[in-house]
Amino acid sequence: MPHLTIYIATYRRPAMLKQAIESVLMQDFEDYELVIHDDASGDETPDVVASYGDRRIRYLLAKENIGGTFGHTEIMRRMQATCASRLCMYMCDDDFYIKPDLFSTQVGLFDNIDGLAMCLGGVAQRYPHKTVLPGPAQPWLSTHFVGDTEDTVFVKNVYPQALMSGRQFLEAYAEDYPNRNIVQGAAMFRSNLVTPRLFNQAFAWQAGAAWSCGMATQGGVFYLDEPTIINRVDINCASFRGSQKTHYEQCLASIDAGYSKVMDDPEMKVLRDKTALSVTMAYLGNKIGNRRGYFRTNPLGDISHVLVPEITADEFFDALARHNIPLTQSHCIAIEMSDRFVAETA
Repeated sequence: MPHLTIYIATYRRPAMLKQAIESVLMQDFEDYELVIHDDASGDETPDVVASYGDRRIRYLLAKENIGGTFGHTEIMRRMQATCASRLCMYMCDDDFYIKPDLFSTQVGLFDNIDGLAMCLGGVAQRYPHKTVLPGPAQPWLSTHFVGDTEDTVFVKNVYPQALMSGRQFLEAYAEDYPNRNIVQGAAMFRSNLVTPRLFNQAFAWQAGAAWSCGMATQGGVFYLDEPTIINRVDINCASFRGSQKTHYEQCLASIDAGYSKVMDDPEMKVLRDKTALSVTMAYLGNKIGNRRGYFRTNPLGDISHVLVPEITADEFFDALARHNIPLTQSHCIAIEMSDRFVAETA
């Protein structure tokens, strides 16, 4: 039985898959299994996988495309069902590791820290071309290019400290959801804590909160504040598909799933509500920001089209009511005023 299982989901991107596989094989920790889910690519993907001839690689070919219909959570559910290792990680084929000692570092942390549920590695964003270094979104953050690149950006100080109790992590996550929702390919989990509640069609493309909060409600979290993995920023990725309303409602469902085991704890319920409101303010910011033209000068170009149609005030209120999220008067006013602003800028 391997100590660690790494999952890669891929669909018709053999060149990117090759780089992802090689970034796993270069790791100085060798007691792992690499499970590759081919989502019915129908191309040379099987040949790419077979070319490595590595006994640690297990290839799963879906008979029909799953991700396009059911989202990444269903792919993750099917892969996790095969897991027998103590620890697990999930990455996409457009991610690749840049630290050859990432696995050994994270496994060492799990071996030496009692009660650790999740270890996150910092994620760098690679744009398809040179870009201007963006300013930090919060005063405690700082942005940097990775190495001598001019297309790969890393945000430092995302979390206030390295080792956090689950509650400390949840408090930080609720405070700044837009910047701290970074459960991507450099996150390692204790496998026995990954339960069916983390896989649900209600958040097919927004599983981040379910996994982040779900792990933190069961143990501590460690954050490596350095670039450990590169994620390619692509206008065709899932983050840019679907409506703002769909993504927002999936985020709320994902938060509910993450907190589902601890809702009897009044303090945890407060954190759940705070996280949901942080998400709400982020999507409200998208709505207002798009009307002000903020998304026309994104490093990917004009992405304003992905922000329409806007979420109406009634849709915000309906979603929050269905998830039993209490609102202050200031929240109500902000949501109501957003529709007025849209009308005035139409």
